[in-house]
Amino acid sequence: MSPPRMQPPNVYHAPPAQPMMMPPSSFCTPPPVVLPSLVSLHNKKAFLVLAVNGKQYGKIVIELRPDVAPIMCQRFAQNCLSSEGESYRGTVIYQSKPKAFIAGGRIPGPESLYMADSSPLKKIRGSIFFRLKRDYAKTQCSIVSTDFTIHLNDEKADNHRTSTVFGYVCDGLAVCDALSYMDCEKDHVAVCSAGIE
Repeated sequence: MSPPRMQPPNVYHAPPAQPMMMPPSSFCTPPPVVLPSLVSLHNKKAFLVLAVNGKQYGKIVIELRPDVAPIMCQRFAQNCLSSEGESYRGTVIYQSKPKAFIAGGRIPGPESLYMADSSPLKKIRGSIFFRLKRDYAKTQCSIVSTDFTIHLNDEKADNHRTSTVFGYVCDGLAVCDALSYMDCEKDHVAVCSAGIE
């Protein structure tokens, strides 16, 4: 006579776990970054339309140099083309010095940092460059933010540091000069429109 067959114990299988849904307002996922191709930036110009205290003031046109600063040109173009997320629209000119420079482009939220190109372009009157956060000479890696500065000084610039110049203002230098005399704490100077043409 064979031994009685043992029945397997009843095993409880829990239903598959449902994904936990969080309310959309509880987290923020940045939009995917779609950078313009280098081919599409060839012979293209970026522009920033500025408003002072809510009234349109002038337009600055920038000749981009993707041939020597491709990463920085792509990032600048992306921030000009975006209407939300990382976008220059609505950012302010937060610092200026008469006939020396204007600085702006600080995008609200966590600061975006990325590696800069090793640009051969010199800082001369009309050059636009990203704010250097970490210098190659000290760290072997140049890191920049989205903040940009337009250099307005005619005197020879300090070119011994790593260059983060990626283009030159080809139209609107008079607008930049006028903005450099404004008090950024008193006058609200903002980018009301930006793009590529």
